[in-house]
Amino acid sequence: MISEDEEIAQQKNEVFFHHKARDKTDKQRLFRITLIISATLLSVVYIVAFVITADYLLHENHNKLGHGCVCPSCPDDWIGYRRKCYYFSLEKRNWTSSQDFCSSQKAFLLIFNDNKEKEFVMQYKGKVPSWIGFRKNPDQIWRWTNNENAIKLGVIGKGGDCAYLNSEGTATASRCGIELRWICSKHDLCNRST
Repeated sequence: MISEDEEIAQQKNEVFFHHKARDKTDKQRLFRITLIISATLLSVVYIVAFVITADYLLHENHNKLGHGCVCPSCPDDWIGYRRKCYYFSLEKRNWTSSQDFCSSQKAFLLIFNDNKEKEFVMQYKGKVPSWIGFRKNPDQIWRWTNNENAIKLGVIGKGGDCAYLNSEGTATASRCGIELRWICSKHDLCNRST
């Protein structure tokens, strides 16, 4: 039989262990709540930072373009560079049919405005000969088809009245009826006056 003192001591121990177990459970619960709150706050901080960054970049691009235009500003299958769009054909046509295709796209056969543009085109064109918008007019002078100011381009060969860009990036005279790939160019959607 247990004495009254032993029984009181045993009850005190049970109460002590019960409180200790409850304290441990409370501490675990508090830790979980703190962890959830911390993760939530961190997520909110990341989302706010993302939204602020995206908004800044959108306004930065808007200010640079000056037209409220958002990319992509070139049609599908066209490549954008320095506010112009370029189409590199995979099929072959004669010079006139190539120019007609470009016109149907509100573009011209390629016309270079500077050597940087020519270098860009050569990277994409590769070694494949491609029609450009350079043609001999009736007075036998080579001219760009849109009459815009563009870089002067020497033409090699005497084989015709139309020019293509050869593998070295040199304009080469050819008969206009030969079928080659072609390159169209036009201002991007953000750079058009209409």
